[in-house]
Amino acid sequence: VAAGVLLLRTGGGTHRYAETVGRLAHTLLRGALLPPLLGATVGAALLQARGFAGFERVWFDWYAGAAAGAVATLPLALELRADRMAGRALQVATPQILLALLALPVAVMLLLAYIRFPFVGVLLLLLPFAFGSARLWAFAAAPLATAAAAVALALGIFVPQVPDTPLGHATVFAALLMAMLPTQVMAVLVARQRAVDALLDAVASRSDEIVIVTDAQGVLRWASRAREAYRGTPNQEVLGH
Repeated sequence: VAAGVLLLRTGGGTHRYAETVGRLAHTLLRGALLPPLLGATVGAALLQARGFAGFERVWFDWYAGAAAGAVATLPLALELRADRMAGRALQVATPQILLALLALPVAVMLLLAYIRFPFVGVLLLLLPFAFGSARLWAFAAAPLATAAAAVALALGIFVPQVPDTPLGHATVFAALLMAMLPTQVMAVLVARQRAVDALLDAVASRSDEIVIVTDAQGVLRWASRAREAYRGTPNQEVLGH
């Protein structure tokens, strides 16, 4: 944990950790993927010295599990810290969001018990949080899904058909990571696009100038409100043309 804090502090301000996908990847590398290397190596060496288990077996499971847990929880912790929302989180949550968060662990455990390729289903469960709600709730869904998967594995609800080897165990954690990361990346992209849209709307509401934005193919992507008044047609009718 101390190593993670030092790496994050030397890597730039954590208040900008999710401004872009690149910043998110940089933060996860420094705070979630590199620190467990130290913990797993020291822990496995001590356990081997005590005659508990072989270094390789302990190291693989320790690192894969610690990295998966850190990737799931670090973005939520930084989001709460950066936005100072720890005390106000419930105030901005709609009943639908809270109900979905409560139902998520149950849904994850059912997927692990009955569905083939269950971690693909976990990814599909998490994507609505990335698209339909604030970034905070997308990040909150990841540790809930991770905890539910851990409980299911511990209870034997989901028995992966993989070799009983360190590498085999690591594939389960890798599958869980692949369910977490796309959701977190999508949450950052969606939040960034919403921020750009809000900025453009704010500019448009304070100007009488007609401004339009097109892509490289000439497709209309955004237009100021002055265009609506001048042309007499809503912007929504022409966007995408």
